[in-house]
Amino acid sequence: MSHFEPNSNEGQITPYRKILPVFYEAFKKVDFNMIFGYVKHDGDSFFTDNELEYIDKSAFDKAFNSFKYDTESLSSDYEFESLNEKDKRSRIYRLMWVLQTKTDKFINRFLDAIFSDYVWIVKKIKGVYENHNEDTKIFLNTLHDMQRNNELHSDYNVHRTDAYLTLCDYLRLLKNEGGDSVVLHGELRSGKKWLAIDVCCDYLVMKKMNFKIYWIDCLNCARPHGDYNALKSLMIQLNPDYVFQDHTEKITTLKLDIEHLLQSEEFNKCLLVLANVQNVKAANVFSFGCKRLIITRHRKVHDSEKFKYKMSLDCHQGLDLCEFYLLLDKYIEWDWRESKLSQANDIYHSISGDPYTLTIIAQQILNEENSNWTEWKKSLHKIPILDEQLIEDINNTLQMLSPGHRQLFATLSIFPHFVKIPAQLLAVLWAMELNEAKKILCEFQKTSLLQIEIPDHDHESMICSLKYFYSPYISNCPTMKSQIDVQQLHRGVVDYYKIGKHLEYRKEVDLYFGPPFDDYFFRSIGYHLHGAKYMHLFPKLYKDLVFLGHKMRRLGLDNTISDLNIYKSDILDDSPETLLDDLVLLLTNIEEELLNEPICYLLQYASQSDKDSIRELALQQIARFPQHEWCESREIIITDKRTRRYAVNLLEKLNPVERKLYATLSIFPYFAKIPNELLSVLWKVEPIRACNVKSKFLATGLIALLEDETKICLQYVLSSYIKNELNKRYYIDAQQLHRDVLDFYTRNHWLAEDYYYRWIGYHMLGAKLFHRFPNTYMDLHFLEKKMRNVGLANTILDLNHYELHLSIDGGPRNLLNHVILFLTKVEKVLLQDAYGSLIDYALKSEEDGIRDLAQQKMDCVQRCLEVSILTEACQIIRFLDSDTCIAYRRDNQLFFLYDINLRKHLQPIVLMSHPPEDELIDIKIFNANQHLLTMDSKGQLMFWKFSKELRHILHDRRNKTIIHFKQFIVECKLLQNISNLLSQPVAAFRLEGDHKLLVALDNGDIVELDWKSEDLLEIESYMTCQTEIQHIKCVSSIQHSHWMVLNSNDKDTIDIEFINKHNKRKESINLKWPQNLSKFIYHEANGNDILLVFEKSIVRLKVKCKPFLVRAAVTLFETSDFNITCAKSSLRHKYLVVGSDRGLYLFDLDKRCEPMRSLIDENINSIDIYDTNDKDYACKVICCTE
Repeated sequence: MSHFEPNSNEGQITPYRKILPVFYEAFKKVDFNMIFGYVKHDGDSFFTDNELEYIDKSAFDKAFNSFKYDTESLSSDYEFESLNEKDKRSRIYRLMWVLQTKTDKFINRFLDAIFSDYVWIVKKIKGVYENHNEDTKIFLNTLHDMQRNNELHSDYNVHRTDAYLTLCDYLRLLKNEGGDSVVLHGELRSGKKWLAIDVCCDYLVMKKMNFKIYWIDCLNCARPHGDYNALKSLMIQLNPDYVFQDHTEKITTLKLDIEHLLQSEEFNKCLLVLANVQNVKAANVFSFGCKRLIITRHRKVHDSEKFKYKMSLDCHQGLDLCEFYLLLDKYIEWDWRESKLSQANDIYHSISGDPYTLTIIAQQILNEENSNWTEWKKSLHKIPILDEQLIEDINNTLQMLSPGHRQLFATLSIFPHFVKIPAQLLAVLWAMELNEAKKILCEFQKTSLLQIEIPDHDHESMICSLKYFYSPYISNCPTMKSQIDVQQLHRGVVDYYKIGKHLEYRKEVDLYFGPPFDDYFFRSIGYHLHGAKYMHLFPKLYKDLVFLGHKMRRLGLDNTISDLNIYKSDILDDSPETLLDDLVLLLTNIEEELLNEPICYLLQYASQSDKDSIRELALQQIARFPQHEWCESREIIITDKRTRRYAVNLLEKLNPVERKLYATLSIFPYFAKIPNELLSVLWKVEPIRACNVKSKFLATGLIALLEDETKICLQYVLSSYIKNELNKRYYIDAQQLHRDVLDFYTRNHWLAEDYYYRWIGYHMLGAKLFHRFPNTYMDLHFLEKKMRNVGLANTILDLNHYELHLSIDGGPRNLLNHVILFLTKVEKVLLQDAYGSLIDYALKSEEDGIRDLAQQKMDCVQRCLEVSILTEACQIIRFLDSDTCIAYRRDNQLFFLYDINLRKHLQPIVLMSHPPEDELIDIKIFNANQHLLTMDSKGQLMFWKFSKELRHILHDRRNKTIIHFKQFIVECKLLQNISNLLSQPVAAFRLEGDHKLLVALDNGDIVELDWKSEDLLEIESYMTCQTEIQHIKCVSSIQHSHWMVLNSNDKDTIDIEFINKHNKRKESINLKWPQNLSKFIYHEANGNDILLVFEKSIVRLKVKCKPFLVRAAVTLFETSDFNITCAKSSLRHKYLVVGSDRGLYLFDLDKRCEPMRSLIDENINSIDIYDTNDKDYACKVICCTE
């Protein structure tokens, strides 16, 4: 009886998600980018950002394939698709997989969204939804049976896209005749069976097999009785009414009957899935001339020449990172991405995406919201293996080893999980030659007991790693434990690295433990010291500042601090507990500098610590090496042969263009956290191209990804190579690249953060811009920002390091000493006061030099602005060029042209003799001073064009041609009344470039207009949104995806809305406005930053568009002393100039602070700013006063 009937009011309803797989072939014919555009631009109501990222995950960004296959066996039958086709195919499948998690209501909305462009596919889907065809009925029944038999798979499976598509391709290649087979190979618990189930649920695969797929477990097919039981299970699936014979001749007869059935028309297209195949003989039991999928973890089966197509899941890759996120989503009900993303990434990379281990971690460790994700390794070690089948599999595998090799394998129980063990170390523990140890390790790999790697940097070395589930097994198995002396083995590891000897007889500052690139020592030596009960070595090693420096260089700060905390009691010995806290604080403060400085740097830095315990510890260690030059300059790291070979092998994976791009990274300091946005600047490519190249570097191991994936860093061992060799080979103009970095931050000052303030001196030095050092490092505003971003220690370090350049004008060292002392004194109070200013503290300083620096900064701010005052009775004024402005006088409604050159008296020239009918409230000049927009008090928006006489005047002035100031009329022709075009009065407008205009109407409509041609002769409306918002004060586009609309009523109640341009819906925001906001004056939107000026306050909003989020409104300034009347910002120079009834005020937008200076005392009506390239003045300001 059918499980599924056609959908009807009487029958059972089959949800859309069940029938969507039927339409994969139809979706292949659509333009995926168009469909994805619908859901992407409407992401607030369709998919989440995580789902969109998953769907759009490109094949180009894959670091490695998660599988390997024998392409030679395919060449004659199948030509693999191009990368573009594969990318489109992958994304279509992921789109359908996401849709299959949704409700019918959701899928209906999706179908409605694509209906206008793809009527045929929507009608086809809805037709099958309402009335199933025969194939759909059979598919649903077959799928139901398979999911019923594999409920865990249905609930927790994660689609492994690349492996899924490859296995689908293989199965669809199988022919009905000839007994073609696909072998799916993978190690124990690598996810072979779940992948096979997933693929067998694919509609196209099912249809290729005529919807007949039969599973047989071949685990016990080693003896005739096991063969018979497996054959019997197959016959029951083929013919449940079959009458089995007695014991005699039963296998031969049964095989003949099965073969006869499989050759019939009903079954000749079917697929046999043989699971747990132990050897080729077991597979041959089912040689009936039909299609087979053979699942095995035995390499000999995979390597057999009997099978045509072969595919191997690579245990190194497992799930990719995005698939791991989806796995966590299935087990964890709370939003872990908000706070646990970096820990999740650490877990994933630590175990190379192994699906079984990740499942155990997600299921038993991370699922509680209060679980400690940083302690996952410790928690994992305590979890017993409860899977009886797994225990049996492990036992069977170990029985394949000789007793001697089983004893050697037992020694691996002393090693922690997820570490890469050097073969050289195991050879010593096993008391044998290295080559012999390598052969044994290879034998272990053949039986899937461990995985071997050959490091790229050293092809003669070998490292191995143990799968998670073997560690707890051999650690807790009494038989295995009885064969080894655990404590003695731990002592063997410690002795191998000769720790006691090196510490006792050390003559040099540096330490040497084992071969180069052996990170195992730094990662696990504490674990072995504890197991060996060598407690006396803990304080000697973990208090050694050179050892800690090496450990941080190799493994980073987190790993170092983790060890200090884990072995705290052993390290302290008789020392006070505060020593370790002081040590952690020291390492945290110096992390960035330490990674780029000589080996002895940590000792030098610690010797100057303000903590007595740290300083005493450092001085004791320094005293052991009186021959060392402790004040020597920074050491030059020489690239050794192994490092060079390692670098060359990695770089061979790049093409010449990519190698040259990689060489540009030589300008960055070792281990600097490089922001992603700098890459496209250096490489002079689009951000998307830079992202693709970065992904390639990441995949090849040339860089590491940091924090929230917004920064990268170089490998320590590669830094010296590209600095000393690679950049010479490709001729990298380092000086120009350093200048490019500085220019980038000059143009994009709002992006200046940790990296900029930490490394600006380094880049100025590389750019040879020595003259900038005094202006930068003696600027109190810069020093304040540097202290707030990277701390006092880094600030003082730079001041000392660049001392020679800071005194380039012959300035005394005394001033530098006073600055350092001043910064040290005010550090605590400054960093606690978010609104405090270093300049304010400096003005109160007792040192004359510090007060002078503060006063110079105040004077500099005033000097950088050239302020001109227009005392005529004008209400609006706007710059035309640096020395000319246009002004509007309300009393007789005239426009005037003004010369504002400081060396001449202001001279008016009448611009227009035909005044507007109503009082103007705003004017905008654009398109290279050719056009004018005016808005009057009745909401009339007029579009004008200046005659060529205006351009002649401006041209003559720029060329310093003498102009006789006689009164004449420059024609300004009215081109269009835009309000008439829109049929509504205009409430607010904003120019979005020279060809686009954004208008808000009185009735709440938002309209975008565009001029069709370069001469702006024809205008058209192309986007309208009905918002019903009343009393609109301003409107702006945000990040090309949203409109911002600010409105306030007569009672000055302020409200703001953000509208999605694509779906015309208002975003849901929960914004708490500051109190007592009054009359709106001015706004500026720059990227994600929105500045709003009101009569009594200045407010800033930060907006994130994907996903949409408005952070709290921050009040930059609030006053009751005066009323703001007008304002204008200078984006290039980061200033906001504000006019008020008490004069002119200047604000630095980088800081939340009081205005720097009240420049003029008059009542200001209107204001404008002009950014110049003048060497004396950065900005010119023109204002009208009453």
